[in-house]
Amino acid sequence: MDNTTLTIIGLLIAGTGVAHQVLSHRRQRLENERKEQLDKLRQEHLRQEKERAEELARQKKMEDEQRRQQPSFRVHTIEVLVAGRAGVGKTQLIWTLQGKTEMPQPTIDATKESFVRSSVINSTNYVFLYQVPDIGGDDQFMHILNQELVTRRPEALVFMVDHAEGTSTAFNPKRAEEHMRALYSIMPVLSNPRSSRCRLILFLINKMDIWGQSCTPDQMRKNYSEHIGRLRGLGFHVIVETVSARNGAYLNVALTQFESALLNG
Repeated sequence: MDNTTLTIIGLLIAGTGVAHQVLSHRRQRLENERKEQLDKLRQEHLRQEKERAEELARQKKMEDEQRRQQPSFRVHTIEVLVAGRAGVGKTQLIWTLQGKTEMPQPTIDATKESFVRSSVINSTNYVFLYQVPDIGGDDQFMHILNQELVTRRPEALVFMVDHAEGTSTAFNPKRAEEHMRALYSIMPVLSNPRSSRCRLILFLINKMDIWGQSCTPDQMRKNYSEHIGRLRGLGFHVIVETVSARNGAYLNVALTQFESALLNG
């Protein structure tokens, strides 16, 4: 084999080695590029996952804050009877609590009424739905009142009195005796646990807008203190408040006490 041939063979072998090195470098570069791309994809995936987790955390925080700021309400339906002599202001009370502003006519029949109130009691928000039959106060309606006590079995009684008839500002003892005779006439049914579940009485001394010109609330309460003591002696929980059904004075105070007593049994 001559020198030329050997030289050619040597060059071919050297070229093969160089080609192999070039190919090896290319393969290594491609492998490195593939690893870099995979690493970039992995990092991008981790970044997106982190952003998604942070967004979910933000949404949850906002929802928790909204739930915290938006008060939840408990709904409580109250079955009550509103009783009292004719002209004492029973229908006016119901209409005022319904948001009506006109003056009612005397009730000559028994009607079913309702109204809604919201109250905060013991840091809890309540919505109270009152179911209230409006019954006339004349003697002819007393049997209807007794019948309602038995059939409806109300949770409580709202009993209304006033100081006098008409626009007089002076207290009339005879008028007070009329009120209490009316209350005592339903007491046999009211105090019988077999026919009534009522153990709570909201005793409202109405027309404060009239008698308040010549008498203080405490003085007016004293006019009924003996009767209130008798009712409590019979085992009733009695709440006494002076109010004006016409202009709504102290109605919210009276009803909040009343609702709290109902919830607390």
